[in-house]
Amino acid sequence: MYYIGIDLAWTDQHETGLCVINKHGLIQYIHADIWTDEALLEILKRYEGPLRIAIDAPLIVPNNQGSRQAERILAQNKIHQHHVRAFHVSRTFLSKTYGSIRGENLLSLLQNRILNEVDIHINETSHYVVETFPTAITASLFPNEYPFHYKQKRNVNFQQSLQGLKRLDICFKSLEREGHLLNYEEWISPDWHTMTRQSKKHIEDQLDALLCAYSLYLIHQDNQYSKRIFGQAETGAIVIPYSNL
Repeated sequence: MYYIGIDLAWTDQHETGLCVINKHGLIQYIHADIWTDEALLEILKRYEGPLRIAIDAPLIVPNNQGSRQAERILAQNKIHQHHVRAFHVSRTFLSKTYGSIRGENLLSLLQNRILNEVDIHINETSHYVVETFPTAITASLFPNEYPFHYKQKRNVNFQQSLQGLKRLDICFKSLEREGHLLNYEEWISPDWHTMTRQSKKHIEDQLDALLCAYSLYLIHQDNQYSKRIFGQAETGAIVIPYSNL
């Protein structure tokens, strides 16, 4: 049994993060690279099921315009007193901007090529693939530290995002010290003094993938956590781990 997180780039011209955690909370693989969907499938074939896969990308997009129910419900609710908003997507926007809806394409490949009877709901018996959102996961797992602002945006410059990424790294190191996550520092050891925008993005993609994989590990292996779902799986839903503090 493996918990797999994929921080899926909008196109295969940019880095995608991938993380694999086993049932004991041991990181077995974490990396970010420019992978095609076919290359991702080849990596996933190395692991025997049942595979629990969480992808940071829209997997089902029923709306031609506007926004999905998943993003609207997420925006209307709080996660430990925090408002979290996701990027609103539509079929028209994704197709025009990126040429395709990559999450849907990858889900279809997984269903048809390597996972028999793959489900789109979290369950205990079969392979499944669900959509998640790392920013919402950080609000759920680290509410006292949120928001991290570890992604460079219009209102967050490089140095600010670098400090946010350092704080997220510290949170993961704390999880490892407490025995909740294993092998973290063997895989992730950033050199903060020489970090560039490119090397920071490389670490960021890996940590996003780790958040995706770790969220499923917690839902299945930690009694403190259960799943919280924003939306309906059949029309697009965002799933995160949640604990009543």
